[in-house]
Amino acid sequence: MRKKILLSTIVSFVLLAAVIAAGINAVFTVSDVQTEYVVYSAEGRAESAQLNEKLGRYRGKSSTFLDLNDVKATVEQFPCLSAERIEKKYPSAVSLTVRERKETYAVRQENGFAVFDEEGRYLYEKADNVNRLDGDKNILLEGFSFVCKERTAAEGEYAAELFAAFDTLKETLGSIRANVLRAELKKFSSDGRTHFFYLYMREGVMLSIKNPARAGEEKAAAAVEKYLSLTDKQRVKGVIDVVDDLITGTGVNVSYSDEFVPMA
Repeated sequence: MRKKILLSTIVSFVLLAAVIAAGINAVFTVSDVQTEYVVYSAEGRAESAQLNEKLGRYRGKSSTFLDLNDVKATVEQFPCLSAERIEKKYPSAVSLTVRERKETYAVRQENGFAVFDEEGRYLYEKADNVNRLDGDKNILLEGFSFVCKERTAAEGEYAAELFAAFDTLKETLGSIRANVLRAELKKFSSDGRTHFFYLYMREGVMLSIKNPARAGEEKAAAAVEKYLSLTDKQRVKGVIDVVDDLITGTGVNVSYSDEFVPMA
């Protein structure tokens, strides 16, 4: 008799646990994937639609045990899309913001171009230097040799200094591609004091930053301040030179000339 009572109690407990588990599962099950998209190109909109279909497979999954890294990995199947925010909204929703990474820079490769986003992170290789946002060209980077890893900032000589300089320009100018056509690393000797960043602006003037390894951001800020002070006529030619202040040993000197005389 005691065994029957014990067995009945165990069965009742198991059934109760199953009912509770089923109830919890019904409540804590993903029924809604709320995705906010910030895209800029027709390709970005098409990829967003494809991503929506892929995210649909998370509906019906347990929201408790859902790994948000899996959701992030699904987004990252598309190189130009980035999950800026992913979170669970208990009991039954997953919410995320997905932004399109903007093609901005390109480095010539043997069979095409390595393309980087506006933060200098690698996107992919493509045959032509044609920006997917507007059909114009990405800013061509010449003389640089970068290591390219998926979704990782470019690595290599002067990579950090170059993109820090671009960030400084972007703070003032806004859309960097609207102002800069290409950038060139020029080295006249092994001495870093004879190394230059040449930034070619759309109007025609060039920004020349000497010894960019030293105070590169300060020099970039001085260059863009001088650029904005020029008249429209001045901007169509010449060069803005930014160099170390050799007299004080600190700070920088900036000047404009309507003719560019390259270093011998």
